[in-house]
Amino acid sequence: MKNCFLFLAILFITTSCDYILKPSSVNTVDEKLPEMAIEDEKDKNGCVADAGFKWSRINQNCIKLIEEGYRLNPTDNLTNLEAAKSAFVIFDASNLNAEVFLPNVSDAILLNRNSINDDFTNKELKFSLKKDYTFSVKDSILFQAAKTANKAVISTDAEEQ
Repeated sequence: MKNCFLFLAILFITTSCDYILKPSSVNTVDEKLPEMAIEDEKDKNGCVADAGFKWSRINQNCIKLIEEGYRLNPTDNLTNLEAAKSAFVIFDASNLNAEVFLPNVSDAILLNRNSINDDFTNKELKFSLKKDYTFSVKDSILFQAAKTANKAVISTDAEEQ
């Protein structure tokens, strides 16, 4: 019982001294700080770019590329920092139109194809599903989807028996 009383007394003294010894400005909000308006900047379509949203003409909505798009990585040797940024592509429900979002480009590029077996094109721009999901300009591949490694799963159950 004495230990409990002693513990409570020490706790009370340390917390009350802490309150008394602190300067009063620490316990109140500093009134000299300017008022900061916390507003998300929106683009012309109402998408909050700082939160990762971009306007999609295919979806007619703000989308989060990292969640809805397919990532395309740059194909150069990444010697400069700008090259390290990825592009993203999304498709419409019919799979006849694609929208490519390039780094540092405000508007997406619309590409289309005539049939399911064709590449998506728009003048000199091409997105090919046949060539490992590549985006090229004038037949020079700039972005490509990451290659996945498919390894055979070997079961160890047979070895244990």
